[in-house]
Amino acid sequence: QAAILVNVDSKAVMYGKNMDKKMYPASTTKLMTALTVLQTMDTDDVVTVGDEVSMIAADSSKAGFSKGQIVTVEELLEGLLISSGNDAAYILAKATGQKIFENNIENEGKSFTASQCIQRFVFEMNKNVRDMELENTNFTSPDGYDDKEQYTTASDLSKIALEAYNNKEILKICQMGSKYSKTLGKTWKSTNELINKSGKYYNQYCLGMKTGSTDLAGKCLVSVAKKDDKTCISVVL
Repeated sequence: QAAILVNVDSKAVMYGKNMDKKMYPASTTKLMTALTVLQTMDTDDVVTVGDEVSMIAADSSKAGFSKGQIVTVEELLEGLLISSGNDAAYILAKATGQKIFENNIENEGKSFTASQCIQRFVFEMNKNVRDMELENTNFTSPDGYDDKEQYTTASDLSKIALEAYNNKEILKICQMGSKYSKTLGKTWKSTNELINKSGKYYNQYCLGMKTGSTDLAGKCLVSVAKKDDKTCISVVL
């Protein structure tokens, strides 16, 4: 229904269809989630999973984390971007929101609930939207679950994808076809079939990025591909 193809270096739009139409982002939202996390957190920061892990919708995709586990931000980002875990999104949002509160001297001695921390994180996501001058994007959750007030466009999402592509940590994780989780004792497999070397959709030029799928959004995909000296970002909603 909406799509865009952008040259990474020149920023030229090579193809567009309804590229400014407001659409549901589904889990492509997690690219902005990852960017927002890494503005405040380091990958080797340690997080203890709390009640926020149960705040996700019942039919959510999950990485498999549970309350009480102690895990690094890097492993949470892998669960977020490889297996598209909504649980990872909420754990990261709570931890980041809490740290944002703690970094404000006015909040010294105060305590905040998981919901307040997540709301603070989403506020920060939307601050990034404004800073990036994305006029047709609004986030209401860190996982992209269907919400009438949560929307983006192919054009705006391509700009978020460009920021994510330029972040070495995010790009490294998005390129992984699979990753073993030490905390969970299992291997996550990427939801992106373009980087599954044994699958029929494998594309040798694809550098990965992010899938998304909900009832309202349908199937969505943000991709980066590089061939010779040309690199392009593709968004299909």
